[in-house]
This record gives sequence, C-alpha cells and structure tokens, in this order.
Amino acid sequence: MEIDVLKGWSCLRAVNCGASFAVAGTTNAGEIVLEPNTVSRCRIDHRWVLDSAGKLRDMTKNGVLVGVYNAHIR
Repeated sequence: MEIDVLKGWSCLRAVNCGASFAVAGTTNAGEIVLEPNTVSRCRIDHRWVLDSAGKLRDMTKNGVLVGVYNAHIR
C-alpha cells in the first residue's frame, strides 16, 4: 500500500529535522507513527500520526508508541 504524505515536507521544514520520514511504530489503535529520518534528537522530539488519507497530526508528548522493533513476536 502506498500513501502520499500530504504536506509532509512542510512538517519537516517547520521543525528543521531533515528531508525524509522514517516509520517509528504505531499507536495502540494501529495508526502509523512517523518521525524525521535522522539520528539527531528530532526523532524523539517530533512525531506525527499518519491517517489513511495521508494527513499528519502531531503526536502528543504523552501518546503511546508501539515501536517497530519492540513488538514481541512469538
């Protein structure tokens, strides 16, 4: 599945954290969480929830993130 991230560049430029996104994980509801694709602190400080229409909304600082590599596979 391919999703066009609407206005994604403007989010990245606004926080001055590089030019591309990386998948950080998901919310408990299964929504995709994106972060700047950088090794700097930006990855922790700026995260966005992606909806099915490709729109981003700021992830709240107390939002729960299920990390991609933190999932327990049995």
